[in-house]
Amino acid sequence: VLMVVTKLWFRWSIVNASLLKDDRRPRVIIMNHPSMFDPVMMVAYLMWHHIPVRTIYKSEFDKNPLVKWLFSRVGAIPVERGKADMKAIRRSVAAIGRGECLLIFPEGTRIRDNHIRPEIHGGFALIAQLAGCDVQPAAIFGALDIKRANSPVIRPVKIWGLAGERISFADLETTKRKDQAREMEELGMDRVYELRDQLMCEHPGRN
Repeated sequence: VLMVVTKLWFRWSIVNASLLKDDRRPRVIIMNHPSMFDPVMMVAYLMWHHIPVRTIYKSEFDKNPLVKWLFSRVGAIPVERGKADMKAIRRSVAAIGRGECLLIFPEGTRIRDNHIRPEIHGGFALIAQLAGCDVQPAAIFGALDIKRANSPVIRPVKIWGLAGERISFADLETTKRKDQAREMEELGMDRVYELRDQLMCEHPGRN
């Protein structure tokens, strides 16, 4: 239902979608985060193709009972920002161990500007390292046009996603475990922003 409704309203599509659905091995998927629609699109797509996925979200959202209930229904994992949340890390690693994908937004909050690179919350690399899985970058573009500033209207605009190739720890230049996590953080987000910038170039005039 989620897939059909959002497709009809936003007419979204994912380029290179085969990279997401054909290789069904569990992995950590990382994306940029311009809007609240970002996790909806990715989770809807993966679930439509029967690929189990959980997403990470800020524990602050649990203050809203309805939002907390909705997140619990899809098995989302709350994380306390600003500290090493070992419970969230253990739950994430366990989910991957069960064959599930994990969707993470390393920017940590919505970034309503496609031209900046904010400080990154790099826990995704540690989770992938502990779980022994790859990291897959992806990007979304056009979602900033869903709502204009100070307007409650949700507009039916076209939105694009773009999936990238997986990154394996075996592909990294660094061999030391601690340094590998740092390199994966940098390389993973470099790829995310390359994908985002590619979509920006292909769809001028959009946000």
